[in-house]
Amino acid sequence: MQLRTSTFRVELKALRRADDEDWARVRVEVQAGGFKGDFEAWLQVGDLDNFSKQLGALYENVGQAGIARLACAERGIVLSLSMETMGGIDGQYEFFDESTSAVLSGGFKIDQSYIPEWRNCVESFASALRQHVL
Repeated sequence: MQLRTSTFRVELKALRRADDEDWARVRVEVQAGGFKGDFEAWLQVGDLDNFSKQLGALYENVGQAGIARLACAERGIVLSLSMETMGGIDGQYEFFDESTSAVLSGGFKIDQSYIPEWRNCVESFASALRQHVL
């Protein structure tokens, strides 16, 4: 799953498919401006489902206040998109590498035109994790 803008890119690659409790292990690769890094994290596939639904609600209600947030129960991945009244989106992120305690955080701006592609990527990745297609 790859979500990108002109200044930000995050890619999640499956390392271990979802288990019976919905947990999957992923490699997270992040590039933000001149910074880039990678680490491994745990996430629940249900978190991807919730993010996809929230993305859909943002797109259906362009210009109205709303938030789409991908956040893991474990601290590793937080990506939050807040809709502004003129249709712009303020993105904030924090990535945490549990093994080193390194943190990369920041923000970016996009418009609503990114949402359909991002939502498709999220849904495809969630489906692949559940279907054991890696």
